[in-house]
Amino acid sequence: MSIREQSQLKSNSGVVSEENGPPTIEQVIYAIKNMPDHLMEYDHGIILNFSDQDGDGQLLSAIRDEYRIKAQWLEVFWLDRTELLFELTKTWKKHYKPFAEKTNAFWELARSVRIWLAEAAPDARTFFAAAELPKPLLWAFMCERYLCETKLKNSGYTAAARPKGKGKMYELACLRYDELEYVHNFKFGSSALLPPIQALEQTSGAIAQCDRDFREAHYVHYHKVIKRCFRAIERLPLKTIFLNEENTVQIMDKGHDTRKSKADKKGFG
Repeated sequence: MSIREQSQLKSNSGVVSEENGPPTIEQVIYAIKNMPDHLMEYDHGIILNFSDQDGDGQLLSAIRDEYRIKAQWLEVFWLDRTELLFELTKTWKKHYKPFAEKTNAFWELARSVRIWLAEAAPDARTFFAAAELPKPLLWAFMCERYLCETKLKNSGYTAAARPKGKGKMYELACLRYDELEYVHNFKFGSSALLPPIQALEQTSGAIAQCDRDFREAHYVHYHKVIKRCFRAIERLPLKTIFLNEENTVQIMDKGHDTRKSKADKKGFG
């Protein structure tokens, strides 16, 4: 399956993909808002029960919260919906801002790649890359879709749980992005073998190899933003939750599984 085929996701407004023309910002935000339900229905054939109160239901409620609030933050970032800021900054929803900032970083980096390719001296390499790469907004959406699928797997909803604490995630992110700052042997374009985030980072890394200005203004800047987001997430009071073998919600606190809980869903991430 190609990266373009992997990007397709049905919604009430149609399919978010380039085959139906470039998606609008509103369509992408709507798809991100409903991402967990869309993935489960269209990728796994499961229509979720919104009133489910067992472990599965609690976990999905927490994941839904993350994506719905993330979508509200994206409305502020991308559509200038400043009337949403009071609730987003004065309630528990403020904790989800770093998650939306990561999505915004994907979009900004993808736009920088597109602009660089449009302005680069035409040759076979850049012509092929520009023709094959997703549009920036779609690429950001694909990154978000990949993250949601990974969250559903690691939390135990679609596969055996493999939870990672926030501290561990930050540590891994620092190692990864420190390494990526030393660009070498990166290639243009996407591949069916690469997740969309890795494809974006490798493509931008390939450009950074030959363009110092792009490297400093976009590539290195992106790494700093992503690491800052992971650091902010690590410091949040949100807890990592997952389903254990008994299909009960379990909470990971400071890297350790501490207790089973059927607590209120607010404050999980």
